[in-house]
Amino acid sequence: MEKAIAKLEEEIKESKEPYIKFIGQYMIDHIKGTPTDAAAIMQEGKTVAGSLAFMKAKAKTKATGGYAVFTPDEGFAIIMEYYGLQGETATIKAQEPPKRINLNIDELL
Repeated sequence: MEKAIAKLEEEIKESKEPYIKFIGQYMIDHIKGTPTDAAAIMQEGKTVAGSLAFMKAKAKTKATGGYAVFTPDEGFAIIMEYYGLQGETATIKAQEPPKRINLNIDELL
């Protein structure tokens, strides 16, 4: 897992492209949560830039009137497909919102 994270961090560091940074960080977070997927990142020739080119090719096939739109879930699913990660490992885990505490200032005094 550490080598996969280092590979992603290196690509993020070397790029000025904000989407490389965004997708690279997403993949780092993903493999921290699913360490078994780290091997997919380490595949020869697989890069974050390559995943964006793959998405661009998918967009061209979906385009209507010269443009295409993906939802965030569709976009991340395409990135996962590029790395060969499909099924349950390709799902995006929603973060649980922080819990709220109702306090009355009088209760604290």
